[in-house]
Amino acid sequence: MSVFSWRSGDPAGQIADLAANAEFALLVDEDGYVTDASVAANALMGQALKQKGRVPVWTLTKEPEAEVRAFLEQCWNARQPVRRVLQFHGPDGRIEPRACMGSPLAGREVLIICRPLDRPEGIGERIQAKLMALNAEVEERTRIEAKARFDSEAKSRFLAAASHDLRQPLHAMTLFTRALSRRVEGEEAVELVNQLGIALGSLQRMFDSLLDVSKLDGGLVKPQWSDVDLVEFFEPLGAELEARAASLGLSGRLYPLDGTVHTDRALLERIVRNLINNALKFTARGGIMLAARRRGDRIAIEIFDTGIGMDARQLSEVFNEFERGRVAARGQNDGLGLGLSIVRRLTELLDIELSVDSRPGRGTRFRLLLPPGKRSGAQMRQSARDTQAFAKPDLRGRTMIVLDDEPMVVESLTRELRDHGIATVGAGSSTALRSLAAGVPIDAAIVDYDLGDERGPDVIRAFCEETDSAFPILIVTGSTEPEVLKRLQKSGHPWVTKPVDPDVLLALIAGMLPRG
Repeated sequence: MSVFSWRSGDPAGQIADLAANAEFALLVDEDGYVTDASVAANALMGQALKQKGRVPVWTLTKEPEAEVRAFLEQCWNARQPVRRVLQFHGPDGRIEPRACMGSPLAGREVLIICRPLDRPEGIGERIQAKLMALNAEVEERTRIEAKARFDSEAKSRFLAAASHDLRQPLHAMTLFTRALSRRVEGEEAVELVNQLGIALGSLQRMFDSLLDVSKLDGGLVKPQWSDVDLVEFFEPLGAELEARAASLGLSGRLYPLDGTVHTDRALLERIVRNLINNALKFTARGGIMLAARRRGDRIAIEIFDTGIGMDARQLSEVFNEFERGRVAARGQNDGLGLGLSIVRRLTELLDIELSVDSRPGRGTRFRLLLPPGKRSGAQMRQSARDTQAFAKPDLRGRTMIVLDDEPMVVESLTRELRDHGIATVGAGSSTALRSLAAGVPIDAAIVDYDLGDERGPDVIRAFCEETDSAFPILIVTGSTEPEVLKRLQKSGHPWVTKPVDPDVLLALIAGMLPRG
């Protein structure tokens, strides 16, 4: 049996240091077996402690096993030192009663400190004080961590519920705004509608952040690994950066690299967009630069800005969920504090090394380090030129079901589809659908997942069975709950979350229908 061997600096180690000098000290696990002993205990009971295998503590005493177990249980339940006299077998066969103090430790271990009955207390009291302080520290730390987890989970639940309810009108507003943009005339009216579209786009980005968090929480994000041509990857991002920077009076510069990286293109784009959004939000003068360069055997993608920068405390918290800079470059920060948290989680998922450097008043640099791809950029661009994309089918003359229990969503979506020459059957329930779609040849359906008392896909499945018909369906949902998203992923149908950009919606519909 070894002498106490605790990690240096551990509070429990300080206790063990005291115990190691006690006349008699044993460390007992939750099953009642001795796992360690003090120098004095080894000397007095060395033969018993040297037996092969684990040694039950009651075999060292004259006490019945049940009474020793009851003593240990009392120590665990009391969560504070417990005193009791135990009669131990001495080295010469004599029975030696000792005053013992059992002190509970983490992991349901008990430290038993014993002394002869005629010796005054000393070290036991010091150990008791140490243990009480340690227990109080552990309990306080556990309480703080539990409260932090509860607060974070409560905030996430609230945002998920609010997200579901707010996505419905936002989805309708997005569709109505697009329909309005096709009908207004005059420079001022067109500009107002454009500004409304920009505001709705900002709202949609916030909801997309919540969706990203829900997908990550639910384990639904699975990387699709491939080589990514950085020249082609930077092109749309650079154009977007230059346009958005110019609208804010900033410069947007792009320095691509003729090379490839091996990663998930869509997730990498999400990461870089979030970092660009963050740079634009906190830069009032100067500009933002997006660059790629070789760093040893890896490739670095870097986003520089000349913004307000961060101090050491802000840098330590910048990737926390719901962590927001109080003031953006142009007033109050209107974000949710999720963008950089999503960046951190996605880079961990993709095994991308993420770093940040910043100086208050000077700006910030975020760096992503990725492995290079196997193919060159030139090879990938030639392959892309050799692949001919099919033209989108003409959607005019098609007939589609729009099934949603929100009347404003039905109205806005049917209007959007009609503007593109698509006939629609709009309904809010299975009963309304049977009445309105009876005898109508259907090409596809856009279906809300949750209709209150019904599930949209189930309603369409029953409708197809009743009418002996079959057609593809696109599921839309206002929910971002991980469990709902998992069910949608297993449904076998394409699905999107509200609000849906009209152009994306039309592209998805086109992909559902037969070509030609």
